[in-house]
Amino acid sequence: MAECLLTGGISIDCSNLKSVGGVSKTFYAVSLSNLASYTEASGFITNIVLDAYTKVYKFVGQKRGNSKSVNGVVQAGANKFFEHVFVGKLYASTPADDSVIEDLMTTDVVIFNKDNNGGWFAYGLENGMEVTAYAQTSGTEAATDTSDTLTFTGQEKKKPRRLNLTGGNEAKLESLL
Repeated sequence: MAECLLTGGISIDCSNLKSVGGVSKTFYAVSLSNLASYTEASGFITNIVLDAYTKVYKFVGQKRGNSKSVNGVVQAGANKFFEHVFVGKLYASTPADDSVIEDLMTTDVVIFNKDNNGGWFAYGLENGMEVTAYAQTSGTEAATDTSDTLTFTGQEKKKPRRLNLTGGNEAKLESLL
């Protein structure tokens, strides 16, 4: 069996302690099959290229509605990987919105999102993320959550990749809409 060696350490400073949990209400998604390539330099994704005539799509929900998590998974056969989970809360209010939700249910996507500390990340960059849970409910209370809640899950060899796109992360993603 090949030995995997430790290659570095991690330190901490005050900026690490002064951080806020949560992610932006806005996320971007592209079908995995439409992502032609990407460039990685010094641990950051610096460019993404889409297939011709395809684009990134923008989704906006309510503040504090979206969430993300990354879980390390260890399988019995010694396989180890990272499970990326992104929960998006959207408000479908038209038949066209309903159609988009239906499309999301059937395609593998890559999701781009900013955390509340200004860091941008790509989830599912190699294998994509699929919807593993969906809910749209309403109860008897007027304050009941009426959003369409989609849980995207993907298995990757690496943690979500950090973005440092040429021209700025949001500007680059907006240019691909």
